[in-house]
Amino acid sequence: MNDVTGLASVLKELKEFRKYSEQAFTDFKNELNDVKAKMAELEVNVKDVKQDVEDVRGQQEIQRQDIDVIQEELVCTTERIKLCEDSVEKLERYSRRENLLLYGIPENRDDNAAACKDAVLDLFSEIMPENVWSKRDIVRAHRVGAKQSSAQRPIIVRLHHHDDKLAVLEKRIALKEKGIGVANDLTYNQRRQLRELREQGQRGYFKNGQLVIEETPTTPATYVDAGKQKPSPRSSPEAGRRAGPREADISV
Repeated sequence: MNDVTGLASVLKELKEFRKYSEQAFTDFKNELNDVKAKMAELEVNVKDVKQDVEDVRGQQEIQRQDIDVIQEELVCTTERIKLCEDSVEKLERYSRRENLLLYGIPENRDDNAAACKDAVLDLFSEIMPENVWSKRDIVRAHRVGAKQSSAQRPIIVRLHHHDDKLAVLEKRIALKEKGIGVANDLTYNQRRQLRELREQGQRGYFKNGQLVIEETPTTPATYVDAGKQKPSPRSSPEAGRRAGPREADISV
């Protein structure tokens, strides 16, 4: 009797264990299915991410190509701007070809254009009595800059004939003896180049539109053209200052 009771108890436990195992297996299958579903969803997400990465790479390549095109256009635009600036510079230099700047002419309270022209004519007639000067030889003459009580403003003169300008430049020494300075009417870019030279402790002038850096005890004179330098045929600064006005524009 006891054996039958014990066997029945074992059988009951086996049935409960089977039921528990079946439930556990069912739960495991459900969890496994959930994992599979999540893995499938993750795989889809990974594919989406990969596609997004490919799309980004494609956009980056398009942007890189666009940047290359923009850079090429920028280079071309920069070159065109440089050509335009060079053309404007040449035109401005040519427009100033007949101009002179005179320094040291006394300034009166009522110095207008007519008074400036008369003062210039008197000066030219005095230093070049062999020439017959008239108002027709001077296109215009006027003071430069705002009037100041403590300084004499220079007079800019535009001559009708370029040969007259050269003749005046040949009288630099005679003008200097009278306390009058004479110089070409340089463009802003030319003045900037000379100013930068002075800041570096160098001296220079323009010859036929080209910057010439005067020699020093340790450095030969050089022509400067678009960043390139070549030896100047001048042997010394004095030789440049002896050069006639047709050869040297201005020395500073």
